[in-house]
Amino acid sequence: MKRKLPLFFIFILFPFFIHAQSLQDDVFQMLMEADQAAKRNHFQEALEITIRAKDLIGRTDEQIQLRMVRALIGLKNWDEALTQSAVFYRLSQSNSSYEYLQMQQMERIINENLQLENQAYQDALNFPSLSLCEKYFNNYPSGRNIAEVRVIYARVKADENLWQETLKVGSYAAYLKYVNSFASGLHAEEAGITIKEMDEKAYQNAVQKGTQTALNSYLSTYTNGNFRNEISVRLVERKDFDAFQQAKSTNYISDYENYLITYPSGKFASDANDILRNSYYRLGEEAYKAKKWSEAQKYFSKYLEKYPYGDKIDEVKRKNKKSFSMQNQSGLAFLGLQYQSLYPFGITFGRMNVGKSGFYTTFRANPEVLKFFSLSSIDSLSQNNYVYTGNYAETRFSFSLGPTFKLIYPLWIYAGIGLNYIHKIAETEEYDAFGGLIATHWTTSFDNAQFMLYPEIGLMFKPGSSLMFGYGIMRLNSENLHAFQLGFGIGSGSANSNAQKRREDRRAKQHNSVYWIYTNSSALNMAMSIGSLKTKGLGFYMSGGINSDLLKASSAIWEIDDAGNTTSIWGIARTGKTMQSNWGVSSGTTFKLLYPVWAYAGIGFVSSQQFDEVDEYDLFGDFYDTVWMKNTDQKNLFFSGEYGALLRIKAFSFRYGIKQLNGDRLKEWGIGFSF
Repeated sequence: MKRKLPLFFIFILFPFFIHAQSLQDDVFQMLMEADQAAKRNHFQEALEITIRAKDLIGRTDEQIQLRMVRALIGLKNWDEALTQSAVFYRLSQSNSSYEYLQMQQMERIINENLQLENQAYQDALNFPSLSLCEKYFNNYPSGRNIAEVRVIYARVKADENLWQETLKVGSYAAYLKYVNSFASGLHAEEAGITIKEMDEKAYQNAVQKGTQTALNSYLSTYTNGNFRNEISVRLVERKDFDAFQQAKSTNYISDYENYLITYPSGKFASDANDILRNSYYRLGEEAYKAKKWSEAQKYFSKYLEKYPYGDKIDEVKRKNKKSFSMQNQSGLAFLGLQYQSLYPFGITFGRMNVGKSGFYTTFRANPEVLKFFSLSSIDSLSQNNYVYTGNYAETRFSFSLGPTFKLIYPLWIYAGIGLNYIHKIAETEEYDAFGGLIATHWTTSFDNAQFMLYPEIGLMFKPGSSLMFGYGIMRLNSENLHAFQLGFGIGSGSANSNAQKRREDRRAKQHNSVYWIYTNSSALNMAMSIGSLKTKGLGFYMSGGINSDLLKASSAIWEIDDAGNTTSIWGIARTGKTMQSNWGVSSGTTFKLLYPVWAYAGIGFVSSQQFDEVDEYDLFGDFYDTVWMKNTDQKNLFFSGEYGALLRIKAFSFRYGIKQLNGDRLKEWGIGFSF
């Protein structure tokens, strides 16, 4: 039994021995292949075969480690080679074996190359350049400092690229960008020298030119320039000089004022102050003499404010005080009513100015003047009998004009000359042939008209902004006639007040316009007026129109005269009905009264044609038709006069006036648009 037991184990373990021998053979074969790959310098292949051999047996040994270290040396992976050599020494059983001696020789190579790698790294670190970095990459592709060298290489590459770009651009900004990006770069010293040279050259150029443009160019370009402070000082001095020269060239007060606001302590501030002080006084004095009080006070006030110790301060104070007082005085453009015992009805229009003379004009009449418009003439009456009743009346007209002058505010004086017209009329009774009273007339059966000139003088008092009272004396036929008047403002007289300024501002907002208005009157009920409304000066207008009867008569084809003669081929009989077809045109001027009201006045003519209504009968006497026929004996042309007012409210215009036509006063009105 004891002799059979070893045989049993041999029988059991024999397959494992056979397998182990097979693995050993495979490993040996793989190591031979690794040696062959190493001889061909295929070190990566040799390393991979060695690793597979290690994995195949699940462990390493001296032969595997020896070949692994040899492959790593061939790959120049010195750190890993050193690590694997340490593994070999832990496995080695003899210090004198062939493999051990080979490993010692390879270890010396590893240590030498590690020292060389470290030196190469230090060189790349201390003297960074593309060539040193590339040398390291070539010699130590798996070196322990490969990551650091790659960083150095990237920085050096960026440095070189930026430097080449800097050389290509060649500007100060490009060199400055390089220095800011690589303060310790490969070319930092050269860049610094170039920047300094460019800075000095630009400084010399800016100083030589000395203009604001050149100095500003240096400051904007050489942001880190060594001469910025000096150039900034020169620029301020240059701006000071240029501003004063600009003020001198224009010689405007506003430019000198702006200069002192900007450079109150400027090099030329004293000169500018002398000019302003003298200018304020001179302009104030000129306005004062011209009685432009607001303008005078403006300049005198500036003198007092800015030069309280000026050599003319006392005179300026006095004149400024008077200017202030005078500018608050305002004149008045007025329209008033006047009463005088012989002329109860009076209308006056005028202007009371502050700084200059004004004017006035007055029209007066007595109540009997109304009779003047219905006067008859004995010669013009029929051959009836007339008897004077013994009643007589005088129709009186007068017209006067003259200047107005301010005495002492708010009192004005006026003086003028007028023309008086007196016409005596008689009352006459008219009787028929049978002695019956027909009518009573005022007639001009005798010539007793009289013209005479007369002087007048008086005072006007303005207690408020739009009210005027007046008193005067007329010297007529050696008799003093007392006149009283009350006026209302329709505008301002000339003045230099703040109120006047406001009015001027309002006038500045006024604008000229053109209007189109549809108008209507009893004579021309379908008319159109177009014209211009000017804020200053005279405008013009033109009107034209027809009446609706003209449209009805447009179909008339026959004519007839007062005697009944006609161009109709039919028998006719007048119905007694007539109509007047009118058309007319007129033109005249427009002028502003008080914004937004304009007045207009003009002349024109109206053509009037009478049409008669006629019944027509055929040859058998039967009624045929009723038609309108043109009456050739009743065609007239009348001249007309017209006047009235126009009101403009934004885009709308309104018109109202009177048309004098053939002794009749016709009202006309209209509405339209303004542009």
